[in-house]
Amino acid sequence: PIGDDVISFTGTYDGNGFTIEKLTIDRSDENEVGLFGHMERDGIIQDVTLVNASVSGSINTGGIVGESKGELLNSKYNGNVASGSVVGGLIGRNDEGRVYGSVAEGSIIGDRNVAGGLVGRNTGEVQNSVASSSVEGGDSNIGGLVGINSEGEIGNSEATGDVTGGSEVGGLVGQNEAGTVNSSTAKGTVEGNNRVGGLV
Repeated sequence: PIGDDVISFTGTYDGNGFTIEKLTIDRSDENEVGLFGHMERDGIIQDVTLVNASVSGSINTGGIVGESKGELLNSKYNGNVASGSVVGGLIGRNDEGRVYGSVAEGSIIGDRNVAGGLVGRNTGEVQNSVASSSVEGGDSNIGGLVGINSEGEIGNSEATGDVTGGSEVGGLVGQNEAGTVNSSTAKGTVEGNNRVGGLV
């Protein structure tokens, strides 16, 4: 992965309309795993497309960014993402960062908790984005778009994949913890054992 918690990615990466095919990252014993491991607040990733990809990590795992404090714009991930916890199709942990106009599709699996079709844990902003990923979590905070939205903001976004988990399972958000959700929808089937909702 490009960047980690010691030397984070701080620049601008523009995919420029090209496609990265069949990327495989298998680091199931490591944290902050994705095409980019860790992006700081002044980092920008835009117009990046990954197709038929496979990414696996331990904690904070995403198809494009493991942990993001910056901006992810107009990007797409197609493939599988697996992690122990805090996993998302695009970003594992969106730490006061911004996601705009982006798409995730495929299969998201979290062995323990916090799994989302687009973002695992969101304390930032998710706007105008779509997750059509199936999401499966072993424990809690499992959502079609975001696993847990903790004081974050979600707007004009959609989740269409099926969601399965233990508790705090939602078609859009697994658990909304003092966050805001506006003009967003969920269409998939939702299954869980406790605190299950079509949206949240």
